[in-house]
Amino acid sequence: MKQNLTIRILDEIDEGIIYLNAEKEIVFFNEKAKEITGISLKSERHHASGKLEKGDIVILMTNRFGMDDGPLTREALKKIGCEIPELNQREALIAVGVYEQPQINGIHKIWSQSELLDLLELKVKFLGNQIHCKIDQVETTMSIQINSDVFEQKYAKAYGHMVVVNGETGQIKFFQGKGYTIRRESILEILEGGTFRSKGNREKGIEVEGMLLSRLFESEQLFQALEHIDEDNGLESRSFFLDVNHRPMNCQLTPFFKETALEGILIRLSDLSEMSALLTERNELLKSIEALKAQSNLSTDQEALEKFSDFIGNSSNIRSVKYLANRATEIKSNILITGESGTGKTYLARLIHEHSHLKGDFVEVNCAAIPQSLFESELFGYESGAFTGADRRGKKGYFEMADQGTLFLDEIGEIPLEIQVKLLQVLQSKRFYKVGSSVPSTASVRVITATNRSLYEAVQEGRFREDLYYRINVFPIHVPSLAERREDLYLIINDLMKKISERLDIKEKPLSGEAFSRLLNHPWKGNIRELENVLERALAISKTNIIYPEHISMLTHETRNAEEELNLKLRLEAFESQIIRETIQHAGSNREAMRQLGLSKSTFYDKLKKYHLESEFES
Repeated sequence: MKQNLTIRILDEIDEGIIYLNAEKEIVFFNEKAKEITGISLKSERHHASGKLEKGDIVILMTNRFGMDDGPLTREALKKIGCEIPELNQREALIAVGVYEQPQINGIHKIWSQSELLDLLELKVKFLGNQIHCKIDQVETTMSIQINSDVFEQKYAKAYGHMVVVNGETGQIKFFQGKGYTIRRESILEILEGGTFRSKGNREKGIEVEGMLLSRLFESEQLFQALEHIDEDNGLESRSFFLDVNHRPMNCQLTPFFKETALEGILIRLSDLSEMSALLTERNELLKSIEALKAQSNLSTDQEALEKFSDFIGNSSNIRSVKYLANRATEIKSNILITGESGTGKTYLARLIHEHSHLKGDFVEVNCAAIPQSLFESELFGYESGAFTGADRRGKKGYFEMADQGTLFLDEIGEIPLEIQVKLLQVLQSKRFYKVGSSVPSTASVRVITATNRSLYEAVQEGRFREDLYYRINVFPIHVPSLAERREDLYLIINDLMKKISERLDIKEKPLSGEAFSRLLNHPWKGNIRELENVLERALAISKTNIIYPEHISMLTHETRNAEEELNLKLRLEAFESQIIRETIQHAGSNREAMRQLGLSKSTFYDKLKKYHLESEFES
């Protein structure tokens, strides 16, 4: 009775639980573990068991050929009428055809790795059916739509999606589900005549109790970790981020020993693709919230605008940023701020910290400025004598310095892979080890990260850990570029002019209409940072009480990767204006200044008018 109750309780837990005996045989496998691994697929949709038959319509896709379910061959694709000369690993493929009817040509589309886009699509009308296939590489979803029926799968890395339509009845005969490797339902296996299991709420799943785990899973990393447990009779739990049957999972192993003999191993599983799905749901929720708030004037929106009034701007894009930033002050989740260089990500992070009522400091770290060899000691600190040249008193790391406060990691994408692992562990456990110490330290730190690059692309290219990406991207805030919020330029310019004037101890000056138009029409590739530099230079060189177009000297961008260079014409005009002003001042009269400059009367007064010097030097 107690055992049955225990099993029922474990089946209700929203976490995969597997228990192995000392021989690595499965003793218990709860319902969530079966759901995560695809052993049991509960859904409102259902289909009976069966296999492909002549005349069935097959729609299939893979985002990384050769990495999802094995060597999908040319011969297998010929079975649906698709003649493909060669398939290279990592290419994306979408194909539609009829099974074992060579007289009917199939339709296929291939994308090489060098031309992969965010969205891969194939729209066709095939044997009276409207078929629309999509691989969304940003949202990591695959969908196959047949007329009005849509079959969507969420994936993490490599995946093969497939739907089969009964050639005689036109009914859905098979649709793919996660865990197809365990179910032996890969695209290749089905095309080669393999059977598929039924799906739906009545499905019993595969009986796994008593089975060796190695018969069920394909994961060299997992089995190496299990073997390591045999060699170490400690009681420590260990977490690993592993590929299990081509699906990324977080596995926590806890061994149980009776004296020195291994008695059993508890495995706790969580599916990282579900984390990605949660992030997608969260993003959609935030979009919905923003849409609702745009239609109403809620007090919380006004509160956000007032609290973050120092982050200048009133465009819809910036109002959304302020609202999210205000929400960020009320939660403890990790925040990822994205946006181009110079958009104010660091300033926004500092404002979030200041309004979060934290007791500790705001510690800013530019990850791009830390030498790789010093990352660990800078982040986590070190003990006395930890290495040659170390301070004999030891050193606090950034995490310890930010205790009870905020640690801001700017340019997070520049952290080396080996440090990413340790950062992930700190974010999960809130504990870290100083260099040279075997005793863990703890710090209660709110972590805000920022980047001007696509971390998603870095994950795809293997330069950034996927698990760390999910961990830091809990609450994203995107700061738009100046080009995306030109309506804020007037407010930003006025605010910057005031701050620059105070800093340089120069009287604040208004801009002429032409000068403002010049600023408004500039592309601002360097965003607010570039704008501030241009305004500071204009204030510094202007001798008039108004800033005119000739005082505005901006960087030009010939090509995307070309070096920025000052406009020579504007520099020469600014220099000419300065020479004329200084000559008149020293000459004592306009007539003497004309003589010294070698200019005719008409040319001289044209120059005064051009550089707005008439009011300074009246004749």
